[in-house]
Amino acid sequence: VASGEDRPFVDAILSGVADRSHITNLTGVTGFEQLPGLMALCARLVICCDSAPLHVASFVNIPTVALFGPTDPALYGPYADKHRVLRASSRRMEDITLEDVITACCGVCV
Repeated sequence: VASGEDRPFVDAILSGVADRSHITNLTGVTGFEQLPGLMALCARLVICCDSAPLHVASFVNIPTVALFGPTDPALYGPYADKHRVLRASSRRMEDITLEDVITACCGVCV
């Protein structure tokens, strides 16, 4: 769940996934009010930045890959068991690589 403006970034991440038949990209299609229900019914993995969707996914115990920039993941979570936090040493979210995201996804889904 993200705004339509985020679609190119999500598409770039998904381009690294060989089999996307099991992925539904709802970027720009749904709103926050549908988020808890969608996650509970459909999500097996959530990739997002430090935002409300991260905490909703964590709360309903869905594995997450959390992308952090300048905020401190030790203070702001996620706090569930099945999660990976990605934070570049520069603390710039732009410096998190696609390879890092894919590796984290594979690690959290084991």
